[in-house]
Amino acid sequence: MKRRYAIVGAVVALAVVGVGTAILVTPSAETASSPATSDELEGSFTVSERITVDGTRFVERTTVVDERAGTQRQQISFENGSTDNYWDPSGNQYARLSAASERELDDSLEDTPGAVLERSAADHTAVVALDEEAGVREPIESRYPDPLIADIFANIAYADVGTIEANGTHTAESATVYEPREGWTDGPSRLRYVRHADGELHVGEADRLYYANVSLEAIDAETRLEYLLEHDERETLTMTYELERDTEGSAPDWLPENATVSDQ
Repeated sequence: MKRRYAIVGAVVALAVVGVGTAILVTPSAETASSPATSDELEGSFTVSERITVDGTRFVERTTVVDERAGTQRQQISFENGSTDNYWDPSGNQYARLSAASERELDDSLEDTPGAVLERSAADHTAVVALDEEAGVREPIESRYPDPLIADIFANIAYADVGTIEANGTHTAESATVYEPREGWTDGPSRLRYVRHADGELHVGEADRLYYANVSLEAIDAETRLEYLLEHDERETLTMTYELERDTEGSAPDWLPENATVSDQ
């Protein structure tokens, strides 16, 4: 706090003598715009997504859709818990809930309509056969990348640095490679200063995102003065994303024997 007061005092002194005026002015900025869209996917695919903050997992989502087998699976993990959802070929849905404590598991079960098939107090997990009114969005109806990751990407400016040929990740087409830009960035919500930006996005036809591994520090600031005041209040965000086509899924090993799984 004393350091902030010292900075403010120095800036005011400069402004009084006409030297610090520029520090109070909004600087010119790059326009933020994601080169990739967030939309539904078709066919069989696997998508892995992850956000970390200062190296700690904030959210992670792994989705596997096997169109031929008629199965879907989506695992979502947070700092202190996770949910693993599985849809069998008949559309029956099961979920494995994992929590940091029995109390948190109880809270999760209260919000999860369905029959508890198994529960373990040792690792705070439960397997539930979900009711139809559970209202969980199926992976084939979800958007990729996840709207949270897509929103972060939309607040970054990029440079087109070339193309990459089709490979194991983007199997059917080449992709344009984009790198995040540093400096003042005018995003949908407000002006930010982006620094220590690294990584790249691979974007194919129809603006489909196939791969991303981007890390940066973003500081909310509309003037150089705000940047001086806030540059210590920063976090390193890392976003990773990978789309693989024509993959196969399998039933999870946690599915109990008393679950009704149909092969049609």
